[in-house]
Amino acid sequence: MALLRRCAALRPGEVNDPAVATKYALRAMALGWLHLREEIAEYKAHQDRLTTAIAPQLREGCGIGPDAAAELLTVIGDNFARVTSEAALALAVC
Repeated sequence: MALLRRCAALRPGEVNDPAVATKYALRAMALGWLHLREEIAEYKAHQDRLTTAIAPQLREGCGIGPDAAAELLTVIGDNFARVTSEAALALAVC
């Protein structure tokens, strides 16, 4: 993270030689990565809140986090009769 923040803080100036171009590229990639990291954290917080609100019993299960719960809820939807066995669930999730 320290290296990413350092690269994001680079101020390369006018791109007129390879060293400056490298700094420009490093800064652009670091800023993009940091932005995506923040966006992913925001989406994960929404996913955590929503899956807990929609299926609290599922989330309380051992090892069921927001990602797995969201995937199961997507597969099953509001029709639990859709998945009739463990094998059917395994096929639907894959």
